[in-house]
Amino acid sequence: MEANLGPCSNNMGLLSGMGAAYLLYNPINISTNTEDQDRRTSSNEHCSCVEVGNSHMIQADASGFTITSSCDDMDAQHLRRLLAIKQNPNPTLKALIGTSICRLAAFSANHELIRSQGGISIIVESLNDPLTEIKVDALNALNFLSNNVTNREIIQEYVHQVRKLVSAAILDSELQLAALRLLSNLLHYHQNQVKVKRSIPEFFELLQKGSAQTKAQVLNIFSNLSTNLELTFDILNTRVPPSFLLLFNTCIPPDILKGHLTFVANLNEIRRSPHYESAQQEYNEESLFALLFGGSQFSNKLFSLMTHPDNGVFLLTTKILSKLQ
Repeated sequence: MEANLGPCSNNMGLLSGMGAAYLLYNPINISTNTEDQDRRTSSNEHCSCVEVGNSHMIQADASGFTITSSCDDMDAQHLRRLLAIKQNPNPTLKALIGTSICRLAAFSANHELIRSQGGISIIVESLNDPLTEIKVDALNALNFLSNNVTNREIIQEYVHQVRKLVSAAILDSELQLAALRLLSNLLHYHQNQVKVKRSIPEFFELLQKGSAQTKAQVLNIFSNLSTNLELTFDILNTRVPPSFLLLFNTCIPPDILKGHLTFVANLNEIRRSPHYESAQQEYNEESLFALLFGGSQFSNKLFSLMTHPDNGVFLLTTKILSKLQ
């Protein structure tokens, strides 16, 4: 089953059949020399056309630059050409090609091909691009590619860079969501989780201030981090406001509420384990630990959830209460 194409930026306008991508660009040239551009656009002698597969093509002529690529029959030669164009300094062209590459990356059949042609490093370069839409497409492409084990080993080296994009992005922006999606994917794996230790306070802030989409991605991240013994103290000793308990109300959507409860249930399991208890950790007075396990406020919140109509919420609530003391 192939990945959903939805996250890629909608720069292309047309999508035909099973993933055929149409990109239009004007002026036509890949050259960065203005004088050379003027000379070429005034003559049809420089028209070029390269077939991609049986029915698709890359074409440049005086009427415009058109790239039409099939997402499931791209070969190495044509991918190399797309990647070469991706490195062109023209921002409009880079954005359009970036969207095309993102759509190609959505198909698992292209994952090894993109890596073998040096595509991952070229896509990563786009994370530093000044245009937000280019960074978003790059993050989404990397997210697709990271579903391949070998690709993931390469992409996980850029966790710090992705983490910084989360911090720098506007709250709830598509850029921040794309960065969080990629982090969520990469942080399924234990070896990557300690790399985001510094971002734990920021994740808590996003969990309280972000949109439903942002919260969902952060909860995916916390679900993974909260099973890591190495990070348990860092999470539990993070300063959080008393308003954090508002996340455990019946008015919270069930899926989000279950995410909150899963996060706490994981932490509760580890903090009660003999190995963790033997460390005899000391927490600050405003820590998550003090808020959840240092008094009766949290348990009272949980008791109010015992009548929740969602069975998953009920089961998680009882699981935490049974091991709270």
